[in-house]
Amino acid sequence: IGGNFWIVRNAVLEEMEAFTALEKVGGLLYITENILPHIDSLAQLREVGSHVYMSWSPGLDNLDGFSGLEEIGGDLWINNLDDLTSVQGLENVERVDGFVRFSKLPKVPQIACLEKLTSIGGELRIDNNPTLTHFDGLANVTSVGGHIYLEFNDVLEDVPGMAGIVSATGGVFIEGNAALKNIDGLGNLES
Repeated sequence: IGGNFWIVRNAVLEEMEAFTALEKVGGLLYITENILPHIDSLAQLREVGSHVYMSWSPGLDNLDGFSGLEEIGGDLWINNLDDLTSVQGLENVERVDGFVRFSKLPKVPQIACLEKLTSIGGELRIDNNPTLTHFDGLANVTSVGGHIYLEFNDVLEDVPGMAGIVSATGGVFIEGNAALKNIDGLGNLES
């Protein structure tokens, strides 16, 4: 697909088997307001030229369908997925040119993915995740091209997955994380 790929507001759409051979989306991948129980048919997808937005899809409990995804030319936005229990499936992403945001994921206790990612082109935002206790997902990221936000994650205890970050172009905002015991994971920031 050379341009955008939108799957939006399809009240009874339960599968996307027609796209099992899809390897590239040249523009935006936008999946929102569907009742898809899974996105497994996207497992061959390797590259998205612009943004990846996943939101408001009741019943979706995993991102395993993104297991082949390696490159995102814009933002990675995973938010408002009430039934999502894991963000696994993003382990092979090597490049995100825009921001990375995990937000409003009420059943995700741990973010441990994106192990192959070495830099984030824009901001990093982890916010409003009420059951998130640990953030281990960015061990190999050394730079963030914008702000770092850790906000309103009620039970977040630590952020060891950020220990590799040595530079952030923007500011660092840590707010409203009632259970945060230490921020040693940000201890390697130099600039």
